[in-house]
Amino acid sequence: MGENLLEIKGLCKHFNLKKSIFEKNKKVLHAVDDVTLEIKKGETLGLVGESGCGKTTLGRTVVKLYEPTSGEIVYDNKNITNLNFQEMKSFRRKIQMIFQDPYASLNPRQTIGDIIKEPMEIHNLYEEKNRDKKVLEILELVGLNSSHMSRYPHEFSGGQRQRVGIARALACDPEFIVCDEPISALDVSIQAQIINTLEDLQKKLGLTYLFIAHDLSMVKHISDRVGIMYLGK
Repeated sequence: MGENLLEIKGLCKHFNLKKSIFEKNKKVLHAVDDVTLEIKKGETLGLVGESGCGKTTLGRTVVKLYEPTSGEIVYDNKNITNLNFQEMKSFRRKIQMIFQDPYASLNPRQTIGDIIKEPMEIHNLYEEKNRDKKVLEILELVGLNSSHMSRYPHEFSGGQRQRVGIARALACDPEFIVCDEPISALDVSIQAQIINTLEDLQKKLGLTYLFIAHDLSMVKHISDRVGIMYLGK
């Protein structure tokens, strides 16, 4: 863990709020307000704070699901703040996200095999005949098996669905993953299993994590360093 993989400098993300007919001035929500941090290769930075403090918005802005209002995002020594969609495509492979609600983030009309294969098709990874084999390898990495490939998200438990979400994030062979409260929607008995899976994957694949959560004991367990967010700062 020597050099930085990700640096954000003075990052802001503001949202214009709808004003009512009685208000003269437009209101602005400062969801992320001048945040600066760095994450080294191979480490886990835990990010904690109360609900609504801007943790998830920060994570989504880092992976460019939201365009930043101001500030810089530097990934692997390249400034990606103002890259357009096409220029971001190569970086999308390297930067992935695991979402909080595994059911809402999976397409209910696709089989698990197709969900995991889709990123490979978008980024033109692997030969078509080898993709099923790669999907199976990834499923086994996250604790699932070949029988799950032809099933649909509604046929799985919450913990299994989150494993599918992790598998989809791994489909592009990323280096950096934003874990957006990946255990908060799960039963307590399943949370530790998912954390152990994430730790095993980090060791095997050399992954770097931004781990967003509000459970301090879990953050303490998985993180190398911890950052606290409060009111966007």
